[in-house]
Amino acid sequence: MKKTSKNLISNLGTIGFTGMAMFLLVFVVLGFIQPGYSHLEQTTSELVIGPFGWIQNLNFLIIAISIFAFGLGFGKSIYKNLFNPISFGFSVMSIIAILLIVFPSDWIATNRAFHMSNLSFDGRMHYELTFIALILSPFSFYQIYIGLNKSPKWKSMSQYTFFVQLSSFFMGLAWAILLLSNFQGFQDWKGLFQKIIFVNILVWFMVIGKKLQKINL
Repeated sequence: MKKTSKNLISNLGTIGFTGMAMFLLVFVVLGFIQPGYSHLEQTTSELVIGPFGWIQNLNFLIIAISIFAFGLGFGKSIYKNLFNPISFGFSVMSIIAILLIVFPSDWIATNRAFHMSNLSFDGRMHYELTFIALILSPFSFYQIYIGLNKSPKWKSMSQYTFFVQLSSFFMGLAWAILLLSNFQGFQDWKGLFQKIIFVNILVWFMVIGKKLQKINL
């Protein structure tokens, strides 16, 4: 039974690690080949607009599945069962990732002020879902941090996790405030700012996912 649980956690960790690495690689490469796209100015969501947009939609689906699988494995490694506070939090984030496909982003012109009222229904929903994910993230972070500290095999990762969670949240908050307040010049580098946040989080996912592959129960 113990070996079966270990294999399940390892497989879920592999899905999480592979999916996050693939998401990172795809959006970086796609950003260079999608016509009219700029890594500096446009967000990853705006990659869905253009002839290769279907690739980014598929990429969002990949990360949704990866987040779900990762959450199940990570939660089980701490709580010994698949359904727990950690897996619930990641399941919510996975659903949000799927909804981002259903409600794709608009193309945000960099030469005019950003206003939610100027967006299409899908575009508004996309940004509102993004802001909801940001608002909910501290609750998920809290459950993760508590779980890491209660488990001897994960305690060594608690400080790194705390840094990633705290820095990502405050960078995400700053990104949202700068965007909504139309801070002068922010449109020219909002895409780069967002990608720095993404890389910070994705690397954490891959580090934990790699550890899940080798976890001893």
